[in-house]
Amino acid sequence: MNTTESLAGKAMVITGAGRGIGAVVAQTAAGLGAFVVVNDLDDDVASETVARIEELGGSAIAHCGDISDPDYCGRLIEACIAERGQIDALVNNAGLFRMGAVWDLKPTDLQAMLSVNVLGTANCAMHAIPRMRAAGKGSIINVTSGAASGIAEMSAYGATKGAVSSMTYGWALDLAGTGVRVNAVSPNATTRMVAAMQEFKGTEGEPRPFQDPQHTAETVCFLASDRSADVNGQIIRIASGQLSLVAQPKPILPGVSVADWSIDTVAQAVQELIAGH
Repeated sequence: MNTTESLAGKAMVITGAGRGIGAVVAQTAAGLGAFVVVNDLDDDVASETVARIEELGGSAIAHCGDISDPDYCGRLIEACIAERGQIDALVNNAGLFRMGAVWDLKPTDLQAMLSVNVLGTANCAMHAIPRMRAAGKGSIINVTSGAASGIAEMSAYGATKGAVSSMTYGWALDLAGTGVRVNAVSPNATTRMVAAMQEFKGTEGEPRPFQDPQHTAETVCFLASDRSADVNGQIIRIASGQLSLVAQPKPILPGVSVADWSIDTVAQAVQELIAGH
């Protein structure tokens, strides 16, 4: 298959595609032959992304709305099907970022991140997956973050992305054998979020290696294509020009046996565990 036709005939929905990584993914996917539904809260930026795609000969429509609303997500997925009769790939890219220790954040900050990052991802998937299952094929690509493993002053955001990672693993198991695969990317890219993080920490202007969002876009498009038909339940980290797999959290074995359970024996066992790793 010609590289420029890797997504020919595919219909994709990409959330948060008006700016940043999402916009780059949308333009790249369209350049590879896909029809793209560009979702964003901001009608102007979504329309700008569509205009850039069309200028380059691609095909796309803008669809503006809030993915924290389950009913809107249903309309978003149906818009893709109305245009092309199918949905082949869903890229759950839209995300909301608030930085700070959890005790410094407002409850509304936490709720907003949960509503978009976790529920928004699930809302889109719950409408797309039945359509994909009926067709016997499809690809869900979620977007998680290195913050899921724990970064200072990003625990709340990281927790929402940890939930996205868990959904990725679980959905992949739920959908095994259906022809629908679920994977995620964990990008490190130079975006508005990174700039906001530097501003929060007072490090804006300090040298930082440029992380090209095109690297993430190419990876997402691979996962949306038939060339990734045997890839399922994986989280791929993209950083510093390298790809790596993110290990699924699981117990480190062998453990330490405890015969006579008490606070003292537990303390000893935990010390042995830590000393061994």
